Amino acid sequence: MAVSSKRRNRINVDDRAYLWWVAPDNDSLDIVLHVISEDKRFNVLYVLGQPSATRYATVIGNEFGTIVTGGSWRRFLCPRFDTEGQVTPRHVRFLLEWAAAADSTIHEVDAAGLPVPFGGLCDACGRDLRGMLRLDAVSCCYCDHPVAGRTQCCG
Repeated sequence: MAVSSKRRNRINVDDRAYLWWVAPDNDSLDIVLHVISEDKRFNVLYVLGQPSATRYATVIGNEFGTIVTGGSWRRFLCPRFDTEGQVTPRHVRFLLEWAAAADSTIHEVDAAGLPVPFGGLCDACGRDLRGMLRLDAVSCCYCDHPVAGRTQCCG
């Protein structure tokens, strides 16, 4: 099934077509920039007006640079893709170019914009820790194993 283009803007980057729009989030008071490829493999959300220290983009689709996302919601620290709550095609092109360059050096964060361990898994019990660790946590919240390789926030 194709993505509806009604009330959505089109942009082509590197011979690939994308749709983008800005809309209020259904579950919060946030205003969100949505960018999706016509084949739905690339799908990124960006909340406007985020603080710089915890600013992230949420990747929903399977494609995100060289990172395999598996289609699950993953969040990565990112630069700013708006100007005082306004989004232009230039901002969207910047987001698409940033996402295409994403690799394993990009910092993954949880829903609060706080760092998560590399891979998001505990080395001892194998549980997924994405979104579970506080910034000051030093051990797995399930098995108390020390968490090694935590990322640092790049602000």
